[in-house]
Amino acid sequence: MDRTTAEALAPAPLKEREVRSIILGIMLAMLLAALEQTIVATALPTIGRDLGDLTSCPGSPPPISSPRRRRRRSTASSPRVHA
Repeated sequence: MDRTTAEALAPAPLKEREVRSIILGIMLAMLLAALEQTIVATALPTIGRDLGDLTSCPGSPPPISSPRRRRRRSTASSPRVHA
């Protein structure tokens, strides 16, 4: 394919107004997605209490059990080794 054919097949460049419309649409979609996630995450515990079980809510993450914490040994009671 020569250069003139490639130039003829290339799409026309977007106008500045079209580019702004595309970027505005993407930004609006991201804003709405973040807002929706914030509202759902805040309301999910209340929804779970109303239904009696958080795991029965569709889209809710599984409950996270708290890990057992290991107790640190006190350094005062352990024997010290001097080099």
